[in-house]
Amino acid sequence: MTIYCAREFSAADLQSIRDLIAQNPKLQRSALSRKLCQLWGWTKPNGELKDMTCRVALLRMQADGLITLPPSRIGVVRKRAHFAPTSASDAQAPIKQPVHEIGRITLEMVSGTVTSRLWNEYVARYHYLGYTPMSGSQIRYNVFAGEQLVACISFCAGRSSGLASPAAKAKTAVAKIATDIRAMIFFIGCSFRFGVMARCCETGTD
Repeated sequence: MTIYCAREFSAADLQSIRDLIAQNPKLQRSALSRKLCQLWGWTKPNGELKDMTCRVALLRMQADGLITLPPSRIGVVRKRAHFAPTSASDAQAPIKQPVHEIGRITLEMVSGTVTSRLWNEYVARYHYLGYTPMSGSQIRYNVFAGEQLVACISFCAGRSSGLASPAAKAKTAVAKIATDIRAMIFFIGCSFRFGVMARCCETGTD
């Protein structure tokens, strides 16, 4: 067995991919990944198909010489996503109160197009690495102190591939472990700081 994106793939699984491609040579890669997810029952906890994760796995299988995917329908190389800064992500006044005086800390999961784009804009504008898309299973949060946004954090599962060992079951648990963590803390004043996290000042710099 081999492991890609925290899932074990047997020889039968690999053959089912080859058979599906052979039977539908004009099938687009996105449709192929959805069909395979339906065939395997590969879904997220909310019941949605893990088709994006499946596409990542298929690309890695092709890179390892295990399968040959249909030609990509994309005629040009996709440009890196760009999130131009807007007033919505302008720096706010720093928090200078002691920790016990700030509002209650709450985490809100990022969902919906508007909230997702704003989260990406913050990361693109203030994270020292800029914005880069994450692959595989992932989750993002906005962190608030009272009503004020003070941090953006994300977690995603890391890559796992190669031959399965006797501890394969333990390896597949990587889907539940965050191995790529991105975090930014905004608006932190001189009263308290958090390690080496980025500090967003009134000037909008790191």
